[in-house]
Amino acid sequence: MYILSKRTIMQVFTDLFFFATHFNMDPQKIQWCILEDKSNPCRFLLGIKNKDSKIVISVEERKLRRLKRGKLVALDAILKKNKRGYKLQSIKPLVATGKKIILSFKEKDLADLYYDQWYDASMEPKKHRS
Repeated sequence: MYILSKRTIMQVFTDLFFFATHFNMDPQKIQWCILEDKSNPCRFLLGIKNKDSKIVISVEERKLRRLKRGKLVALDAILKKNKRGYKLQSIKPLVATGKKIILSFKEKDLADLYYDQWYDASMEPKKHRS
């Protein structure tokens, strides 16, 4: 269980354990991926896949989705930290383009999505002293 403070809040949202806990999945069986939405060309999303299932977490949509052939595909990816934030890069290039997919984001991007879904004492209203 995480005890969050303002100093650690940002690190939590790039930790797979946070997502495993939030979505009730085994942290030993999940890994980062890039979701390719084939129904919407050129739409790629941050994802987390369960190695033993066709269920994935669409991080940006904040929900579980099912992989469907020809509609939603999970590309294995590696998360790397850089000076500006993070980069999620596909391990293999796309067959159609021969290029790897790279999604860049900052910890704040994920915190903005998930902060209100994880209790922290800093969310409580400030008490006024009388």
